[in-house]
Amino acid sequence: MKRGIVIVFFIVLAVLFALITSSQLDNEGNGLCSDNDGGINYDIRGGAVPKGGDDITYDYCNGNLLIEFSCDSDSADDLDIGEYACENGCENGACKPMLTLPFIRGDINVDGVISINDATHLLSFFYGADKIILCEDSADVNDDGVVNINDAVVLIDFLFVGNVKELPSPNLKEEVDLTLDNLKC
Repeated sequence: MKRGIVIVFFIVLAVLFALITSSQLDNEGNGLCSDNDGGINYDIRGGAVPKGGDDITYDYCNGNLLIEFSCDSDSADDLDIGEYACENGCENGACKPMLTLPFIRGDINVDGVISINDATHLLSFFYGADKIILCEDSADVNDDGVVNINDAVVLIDFLFVGNVKELPSPNLKEEVDLTLDNLKC
């Protein structure tokens, strides 16, 4: 009985191995293109190995221009080479993150205090009043990289309801945001 279980186990293991390796081979048994940064990713230095190749070709910078290598989306065996102009410069095969000034998350009117005035300012901005947002990062109250009505809801909850106990950092004093996003301050 035990011997039969062991044999079945090895058969299942062999089938799994065949499935895994065959998905990485073409009809001629050659390896397909592989990409180590998940495809086109301007924020991470990655690289790709073309079909049948052994050497990885890494993303690199040419001034502020990122040369990005990825697998061809049409054939999955050849390399695509793309160029992307990095807004904040390119370094070590990746775009530099956007720099931001120190701010307090939730202090939308930039008076140094998180209050009902900030919630009113944000809602006024959304509903067409003549309000501007000086620091997008401070208005991104939930720190999801987007300024939208959800930020006003989180701020009101934080101020009055109490389900939100603490806003994402920086929330107590002016600091630089460590979250990579495209918001400016």
